[in-house]
Amino acid sequence: MTPFKQLYIEVSVESERIITDNLRSIGLEVNPAGFATKSLIACTFCRGAEDTGLDIAQKLNKAIAGILTPTPLKVGYAGCALGTSEPLLRDIGIVKMKEKFDIYVGGDPKGIKASLAELF
Repeated sequence: MTPFKQLYIEVSVESERIITDNLRSIGLEVNPAGFATKSLIACTFCRGAEDTGLDIAQKLNKAIAGILTPTPLKVGYAGCALGTSEPLLRDIGIVKMKEKFDIYVGGDPKGIKASLAELF
């Protein structure tokens, strides 16, 4: 289990379809590991789901999670300027600012040259 409540499991190619169907039938989201868009990391720390736009974050996650990419792509979403989900440390960060959204690109939390994303 990862810190973001994601579970990685290794399965044989022969049983992948059955296991995927079983996991989805109990309400779990199944996405490929490796070079794919990771599930959206969002926070609900500050206010209710309506104020933070959590419904928009969930729709965005459904649209992008699991898309194959040349390298793993991480997207973060914050419902306010506090950014407790650390969207500026993701490849793409979305921050809800009242009725608008700020989009940030290029965050990198790793290594000696870690950097915040820049406003796009």
